[in-house]
Amino acid sequence: MLLRREAASRLFILVIVLTTSCAGDATSNAGGGPVDAWVEMDAASPPPDTSEDSPAEGSIDIDSIADELTEADEAHGSDADATFDVGTSEDASSPADVVDAPVPSFGAGIYYRQPNLVDPSAVLTRVAPPLGSTITMSPVGFDVRGDVLVFPYPAGLVVANVSGQRRQVPIVGLYGMVRPSLSPDGRRAVVQASATPEMPPANLDIFVVSLSDGTFRKISDLPWNEESPEWFPQSNRVAYSSFSPSDGVNLHVYDLDLDKETLLVKDGGALHLAVSPDEKSILDFWRLRAYDSVTGMVVADLRASLEAALPNTGYAIDAAHPGQGGRMTFVLDGAFSPDGASLVFDGAVTRDGQSGSVLFTTPLVQVALTPITSPIPLQYAFSNGNNFSQLNPTWR
Repeated sequence: MLLRREAASRLFILVIVLTTSCAGDATSNAGGGPVDAWVEMDAASPPPDTSEDSPAEGSIDIDSIADELTEADEAHGSDADATFDVGTSEDASSPADVVDAPVPSFGAGIYYRQPNLVDPSAVLTRVAPPLGSTITMSPVGFDVRGDVLVFPYPAGLVVANVSGQRRQVPIVGLYGMVRPSLSPDGRRAVVQASATPEMPPANLDIFVVSLSDGTFRKISDLPWNEESPEWFPQSNRVAYSSFSPSDGVNLHVYDLDLDKETLLVKDGGALHLAVSPDEKSILDFWRLRAYDSVTGMVVADLRASLEAALPNTGYAIDAAHPGQGGRMTFVLDGAFSPDGASLVFDGAVTRDGQSGSVLFTTPLVQVALTPITSPIPLQYAFSNGNNFSQLNPTWR
């Protein structure tokens, strides 16, 4: 299963890089390049409102995804960059509208990716109140903190603000960059990426990237994939997972100030992680266990209570899209509320003949699920048979 896991990691990285090639020589601690000034976001229409194993039966392979991306690119015509890469070299050559006035914050709320069905892009969505601008994001993953939104594009990262303006941060020397997580001050992001250009990548590592100049620092050093980084909300620590054919899926915590790993939790990693606002616990969305961030001890086990509460919402677990390797897709990804008392997450469910991912919230002291969206339709091929979340909900 773990060997098949690596194939899927490469699959969703290829979804990104198939649209644009990344140039530059691999370096160990360099990178960087000219960073764009703020420019207006390309307009895009929102969709209708509503890694782990090899492709499952009924999903499509890498070549099929490449064909679909090419066809969709042609269909979009001059707007293809707006729906796929958001910021490409063509955008960079456009006149930039420099902004001197203060930019408002994204504000409190639950944010998620509203997936498109014709390509792997998504529109940034807030549950309530809705955002005043349309921001289309490339896969995979995003983060928002204060007045900063960050998401990947084939040559690096895009930094956007709530007004719909964005700038590119080219990262020279990193490839297949996905799943950014912002530092507390919003000036850096931690990502998973490869330092070599070949696709599929030989190895994925964890890098800390400056959003001002694109320089980066590698913080992982295992000979197998290290993925899914999450920056701690208040400090310079990063949680991430490693996927080894021999050692299993493990959870790591790296202290950037001490420049060393401070925690290893065997069988504690997952594709999606969340750190509590008080930084005391780390939630693994595969096992639905929370671990003490210092000792690694299990402090909560939520799976039984979450599954027992689901029928009260009128939904049932979607058995038709269970992920792969026996991994459940209820729950996929999520985040703690700002006060740490509640959780938001997405899960694959069905009701009245409808299937899709639904966002739920629940208190942590006494689990009681509240659906906050209707079923959101997905193109499951874009997440390798629903093997990872396309919504990536976060709570700010």
